[in-house]
Amino acid sequence: MKTSKIKIDNDMIRYRGIPDDPLFLDIETTGLSPLSAFIYMISVVYFEGSEPFFENIMAECASEEKELLDLTAALITGHRSLIHYNGDKFDLPFILKRCAAYGIAFDMSGHTSLDIYKYAKPLKDMLGLPGCRQKDVECFLGVDREDIYSGKELINVYKQYSETRNEGLYKLLYQHNHDDVIGMLQILPVLAYRDLFEGSFDICDTRRNSYTGADGNEAEEMLIELSLHAPVPKPLCVAKEGIYLIAKGDSATVKLPVYTGELKFFYDNPKEYYYLPMEDMAVHKSVAQYVDKDHRVKATPANCYTKKAGTFLPQLKQLYSPAFKTDFDSRLWYFEIDDTRITAEYIVSLLENLR
Repeated sequence: MKTSKIKIDNDMIRYRGIPDDPLFLDIETTGLSPLSAFIYMISVVYFEGSEPFFENIMAECASEEKELLDLTAALITGHRSLIHYNGDKFDLPFILKRCAAYGIAFDMSGHTSLDIYKYAKPLKDMLGLPGCRQKDVECFLGVDREDIYSGKELINVYKQYSETRNEGLYKLLYQHNHDDVIGMLQILPVLAYRDLFEGSFDICDTRRNSYTGADGNEAEEMLIELSLHAPVPKPLCVAKEGIYLIAKGDSATVKLPVYTGELKFFYDNPKEYYYLPMEDMAVHKSVAQYVDKDHRVKATPANCYTKKAGTFLPQLKQLYSPAFKTDFDSRLWYFEIDDTRITAEYIVSLLENLR
């Protein structure tokens, strides 16, 4: 059994919103199935007081796996929060199944689990990531690592090491596991995008702005300025249905088109309405009975509406009622402008649909 523990630099942790009492962890295995493979190395980062430490444990042969698991179980038990990359799917179940194989009584149900992968995956296209591997996120954030191998490539390296105890081979194994865990610390700022989309901001200002559109006509937009609780590590600009989010550092702007004119409110049950072509509106049967039959037709979902003129803001789901549309097939809803409705809940509802 080989073990090592070193103090690391606090500056490696660039994101302060991590759960209490965290244990960062990553395992290396001889295969993907815990039924036929075993864990030969684990690396962790944890705090003693305010000081972060890196610890590595290696089973130099299969017979040392149980000792490695005993040490791993003790480390996990000693902390409340587990942080990992795709660990909910791989690392944690693998540890539990290998512990069960040795009859080691161990339970992680009382721990908080933060899987960075689960938050990075929905951001893949928005951030222009080529994939969702940890190395893809590291590359996006400019994180350098010495290791150049994959876990799969190192399985044979470990087999050679277990036969030869060659220190050069050990260094390759150690470096990969070390860079995986230290890399987690350095990519934590990617969680700032999650924080933004989940409403971790304050609304600083709202204002309407007039501008000349690409068609040469005058148009109006609503600008909502946000102060972010966690700064985004790289600028972000995304748009959908004319709604823009521009984020940089610890601030962001949401730009919304202001619609001035006439919109339609669609009734839910067309069977209870008639459409009046001359008036271009629908009325309930109780009213339509007084209209000449030649001037009314049975309403359909597409013409079962009444119209309203005003100034409106978009909503990508029906958060506020009454909700209006330009036409029946439109995906975009509107509500009449009301400053009291420009809330964090409203902004989050817009951001949900930008991802």
